[in-house]
Amino acid sequence: MKNFISLILTFFVIIAQAQTAHLSVEIQNIKSKKGKVLIALFNSEKGFPHENEFMTVQLEPEENIIQHRFKNVPKGIYAVAVLHDENNNGKMDIGMLGPKEKYGFSNDARSLISAPTFKKASFKHSGNQKIIIHLK
Repeated sequence: MKNFISLILTFFVIIAQAQTAHLSVEIQNIKSKKGKVLIALFNSEKGFPHENEFMTVQLEPEENIIQHRFKNVPKGIYAVAVLHDENNNGKMDIGMLGPKEKYGFSNDARSLISAPTFKKASFKHSGNQKIIIHLK
């Protein structure tokens, strides 16, 4: 009986892993080693791009390129938002002429008057893949 239960559990682990894949995110154009780089992975338009309830990481900028791998991400539609929070205050600083800190989105999505929509920044995640985001 123990062997049967172990076999069933192994089967479910294999099935779960087949439904996930790694997502590598490369952030380019980092100009400063100050602060932190925040990478937020969204699985819906809810809260995009400011409030993430799915996955967020903070990394120390040591070079002009950072790479991070989100492991075992369920297959689906996603968007990534990135902020180089140079002063470590946890938010994007805005001046009279717009953002004072570098930011970027998957698909290098842009909007002239505000952040791009989830739809513009979204991509299909269906297997191990790498996306590149250029900070602006």
